Amino acid sequence: MKWFAILILMMLTAVAFGQQSETTKIELRATNAVIIGNQKLSNNKIGSWDSISNRVIWTASVARAGSYRVIFEYACPADYAGTEFDVWVGSQKANGIIAPTASWTSFVKMDLGPVLIRKPGDYKVEIAPTRSLRTRSMMDVRSVTLQREE
Repeated sequence: MKWFAILILMMLTAVAFGQQSETTKIELRATNAVIIGNQKLSNNKIGSWDSISNRVIWTASVARAGSYRVIFEYACPADYAGTEFDVWVGSQKANGIIAPTASWTSFVKMDLGPVLIRKPGDYKVEIAPTRSLRTRSMMDVRSVTLQREE
């Protein structure tokens, strides 16, 4: 029974720190990100983006090469929507435009399409605005998920 508890703990730890589990999904949570700029981590989300130089960075440990969908979870009311952004996974890029959600607390998931990871390893995952922010705050980010396509 003790070994089973240790196995479960190891699996939970792997997911929390951006390591790939057997489900072929890597979830990178705001609480584990490195924040570059003036953004703030609060209530399991990163908000207060105020500059084109703002960045959020994770390291994702990818166990299997392949195509991965980049799924981005965020909130942004209509008055603040419209900023273009990139999500880099290593040298691969997915991009999007912040679409409005109902409020700062209404999170949605946006599928930004696939990126190709050619070999297993650790990859930097980075979110950054691509141009000047459309408004004084870009979005609140909860997570980025890399979902392997079979």
